[in-house]
Amino acid sequence: SLYVFGHKPASIYQPLRNPYLNALVLRRREKLGYKLFDRQEGFNEPMRYVRDMGMLGILVDQHAGYQGQWSPFFDRLASTTNIVALCALRTNAVILPLMVYDDGPARWRFV
Repeated sequence: SLYVFGHKPASIYQPLRNPYLNALVLRRREKLGYKLFDRQEGFNEPMRYVRDMGMLGILVDQHAGYQGQWSPFFDRLASTTNIVALCALRTNAVILPLMVYDDGPARWRFV
């Protein structure tokens, strides 16, 4: 099983529209050891997971709809999620921001 810094990683995901492709992606990620939470099923389980010393990845660049936090992004207003801050406040979790840069075909840099 996959552990990062002694914690099993998990992620909140949005299901893909294609059910076959969605099942394939889920199988592959779970095979690597990730715990996955469907964002449409709410945040109680992910919060419980973090409280139990789990590590949760949340992509904040996803459109959060009208209920999201509206912020300027490249001179336009964009809706982003505030779930990272809410999760940290409710669970006393540490936030570790991570950026991924595309450095060419099949090459990424994490900062």
